[in-house]
Amino acid sequence: METYILNIQSPFDSLEFVSITNQKTVQFANNTLLENEGDYLEGSVELSYNGESIFSKIWTPQTCS
Repeated sequence: METYILNIQSPFDSLEFVSITNQKTVQFANNTLLENEGDYLEGSVELSYNGESIFSKIWTPQTCS
C-alpha cells in the first residue's frame, strides 16, 4: 500500500501526487498545510499486488465533505 499527497505545484489539469516516502514530500505537505490554513492535505492511496493496482482512492476537499 502506498500513500501520496498532492503536489500543489503541479498544473491543475494534470494532478501529480508525490509518495510520502519521497524526501521532498515534507516540504509539499508543509506548503499545502500553510496554504489551506492547516485544514487538510489532498492525497491518494493505492493498493497494488505484483505491479497491478487493486484499489486506489483520491481525497480532495470535494470528496471529504
